Amino acid sequence: MAFCGKCGMQVPDGDAFCRACGTPVAEQGTQSTAAPESPAVPQPSAPSPVPPSPGAPPAAKARRFPVWIVIVVAAVVLLVGAGGVAAVVMLRAGGGTGSVSSADPGALGFDAEPFDPSATSAPAGDTGFDESAAASEPVPAQPAPEATSALTSEVAIDTVGLMLNYMHQGRQSEAVGLADKNMLKDVSNDKSWFSPGPDVLISFEVQDATQSSDAFKVRVLEQWNSGPEKTTYDVVLENGTAKVDGIKWQSW
Repeated sequence: MAFCGKCGMQVPDGDAFCRACGTPVAEQGTQSTAAPESPAVPQPSAPSPVPPSPGAPPAAKARRFPVWIVIVVAAVVLLVGAGGVAAVVMLRAGGGTGSVSSADPGALGFDAEPFDPSATSAPAGDTGFDESAAASEPVPAQPAPEATSALTSEVAIDTVGLMLNYMHQGRQSEAVGLADKNMLKDVSNDKSWFSPGPDVLISFEVQDATQSSDAFKVRVLEQWNSGPEKTTYDVVLENGTAKVDGIKWQSW
């Protein structure tokens, strides 16, 4: 099969002329029987790059405090903590309350140091007690004796110590209130013994307490303005209250 070289129409085999345009086939020369190349199909152009979609904005950088601010804050916290601890320690050391045994001489007397009986008596004008301070400052109230159903050595020691404190302070009525009827009868002619004044009874120290029948004997070493005394106090239970029944001055 040949094609017309002028118009490009197909010329059947054996025809001398192109049926379309009449051009002689011989003049055209041998034509390629190959089909004309089909026009090149245009290649699709590559799509334009899609701009990146806007993503989440970058995370803001964490705010960083200057190092000196961190140091200052830490120092302030440490100082405040140390101040609080120091305040607690001072409060406990200065104003804390504590319990002491009733047999502790420091809790019952006003001179916790042991007394030496061989020491000489203090001069009349130097008793170691500030009378001006005692006159200007109020005397603290002493606890009243509590009712008890049983007499123990602790109760007996507390009773004697409380009486001697009243005597030291010159509080006659309170001292008399701790004596039972037998003792009041023994000292009825000399009740001034219960109120010697702060410059007469200087100090005292409870030695021990022993039970004798239904009473307790409390031995006390006392320092009076006139000299040392070794005294034994008999303590009994009267109507549910511990009372001092008798006093004996003796050597032991």
